[in-house]
Amino acid sequence: MKLKYLIFLYIFIFISNSFAQSRSDNISLIGYFPMEWRSYWDIKKYMNCIFLTTNLGMDIIDINNPTMPLKIGEYKVNYYRAYEIDFIGNYAFLACDGFGLRVFDIHDLNSIAELKEVSVVDKPQSIFISGKYMYVTNSGLYILDITDIEKPCVDSYVKIINGSINNVVVQGNHAYINATSHLFGGIKVIDVSDPYYPIEIGECNTYGQPFDIQISDNYAYVANGLSTIGLGGQVKIIDVKDPQNPIEIANIKLRNFVRSIAVSGNFLYVAADGDTIRIFDIIDPINPNQIGYIYIDGYTSILTTYEDYIYIANNEKGIFIARNKSYTPVTRETFSLIKFFLNQNYPNPFNSSTEIKYSLPQAKSTYHVILKIYDIKGRLVNTLVNQNQGAGTYALSWDGRDINEHLVSSGIYFYTLRADKFKTTNKMLLIR
Repeated sequence: MKLKYLIFLYIFIFISNSFAQSRSDNISLIGYFPMEWRSYWDIKKYMNCIFLTTNLGMDIIDINNPTMPLKIGEYKVNYYRAYEIDFIGNYAFLACDGFGLRVFDIHDLNSIAELKEVSVVDKPQSIFISGKYMYVTNSGLYILDITDIEKPCVDSYVKIINGSINNVVVQGNHAYINATSHLFGGIKVIDVSDPYYPIEIGECNTYGQPFDIQISDNYAYVANGLSTIGLGGQVKIIDVKDPQNPIEIANIKLRNFVRSIAVSGNFLYVAADGDTIRIFDIIDPINPNQIGYIYIDGYTSILTTYEDYIYIANNEKGIFIARNKSYTPVTRETFSLIKFFLNQNYPNPFNSSTEIKYSLPQAKSTYHVILKIYDIKGRLVNTLVNQNQGAGTYALSWDGRDINEHLVSSGIYFYTLRADKFKTTNKMLLIR
């Protein structure tokens, strides 16, 4: 067994080095499983496997040993494509174009069994399971109660757009949808706190063809396949702290189509340019910083992550597994230990008052901090902070008054944080 493993490892290193390379000291390719050509649509990790949907159906790859991934199962879909897959307990739901939803018993991954076809949603494209509800899209959003796995029932439906919807993800009481029409390309926010009465409450136009969306903390990361206002694709970073008013805070421009993204810890992984996975440090989402990339010969379609592992599906070569040795589960709560950060004010827009948060890193014991408000013409409105402060996170309110305690008028205002040599500015909107 040991000899067999060493032979496999040698073959993997020899073959993969010929068409796959990492351009980062902390990220290395560790596993590879060759596959015949296929077009990948979705990839998800569940238990010790990754499930992939393709133009041919569904493939299951055992990743219990990430250096030796192994295909252990498949499901063929004749004439139609398998779009997305999601899981609840020992069951998987597969969205198939033309077939509707299919339900599988996956308690034995070596012998999955199809239970039935669920025809309550015609031509489903994206699915997401949260609690006892499944969120399904075609030209709108269906919310299904899946308490009875084999007999899901539609609780509600909301028409979203006369166009296409590529993805839906749910966090808390909100569903975030990538939608595209001849007039709109971006994300829409649906309040699903009452699953019987979902309500569209916010949107942010990304001016392109959004193909993938990930939610992490209070930020949405959107793979903007191709931009409608210029060549190349983009990744838009959107502050969704106020779901009714999502605000774009950063735009990563790339030279080609962007199909898939994944977020893990403080890292963003982007499948772009066909053969390249680009890696960004997003500990400061306003200023994403590219730190490396993985090159794989052929067309990389989709990817997903789990902690420090990156799972990559390449249409021409197969399945690759990489590992990020610098991964740490960083959260915004620990952000002040690492870098300066100025949060977007909340709420925004605001009427009477708004909260501003900022963080100072532990690189020094004290900083001289100045926080000022300016109007759209650059004139000083008020000074909220002008004192020495230690490392940590601070929060304060601005009540919409100037330095003379007079209420200011509606409009756009800027708040600027200075801490020693550090300086950054955010924008906010006051509506009387």
